[in-house]
Amino acid sequence: IRKLGLDPNYFHVLNVGLFTRDKNQGYVFEIAKKLKDYKIHYHFVGNQAENFKDYWQPLMNFRLESCFIHGERNDVDLFYQAADLVLHPSLNELSPLAVREATSYDLPVYMFNLPVYDNMYEPYKNIKFLSKDVDKDSQLILDNFNIKRIDDDSSFGSSLSKEYEELTGLK
Repeated sequence: IRKLGLDPNYFHVLNVGLFTRDKNQGYVFEIAKKLKDYKIHYHFVGNQAENFKDYWQPLMNFRLESCFIHGERNDVDLFYQAADLVLHPSLNELSPLAVREATSYDLPVYMFNLPVYDNMYEPYKNIKFLSKDVDKDSQLILDNFNIKRIDDDSSFGSSLSKEYEELTGLK
């Protein structure tokens, strides 16, 4: 978290992949809208290729402040290390590298159970399947993680941490 400058008081959701309709980052944006009152930051790591601009440009025009676009990176491992959850709502995949990478970091992964997977991900305890219903999937996240609301002011630890950072100059 520190190396990427991420706020440790927030829950961090990661999505890795090329911005395309098949990768379906728009679904993550919809979940972000539903959960906008919670301390969640959404991180998107992946190329915004010019030939898919018709898909990703409208998303960028209406994204929330909680959605951070990091582009193509060579330090994706740091994002996996900092993430609390990987959301992978792809609509068309074969054997997604992002899911395999996330499971190697023992991260929870929420994804669609596509027919092409032939149930290969069912044995993984840290993989849950999304329903393709934004309301249900947003609730699934809230039900499985202890995520604070933005207006929750019970953050004595975070203010103490800021004082410590100011006092020591450390982050």
